Amino acid sequence: MDAAGIVAAVQDALDKCGDGWTLSHLVVVVGLERVSSAGVESTAWMFTPDSQPDYIVDGLLLAAERMRDNADIE
Repeated sequence: MDAAGIVAAVQDALDKCGDGWTLSHLVVVVGLERVSSAGVESTAWMFTPDSQPDYIVDGLLLAAERMRDNADIE
């Protein structure tokens, strides 16, 4: 998959926030659902650019896990 469209969409969202951030690396994880004659199916989907090193992917996923663990859910 060509990462250009996904990168452009994320950068556009950042630009609209107006905080001056520029996308350097990314891992996109989303939940997907579809309805078929068999019922509702759901799955997780992850995207990373082919050129992005595994250590960056691992670091971003670990950072996300730490953010979740430290989130105030009360």
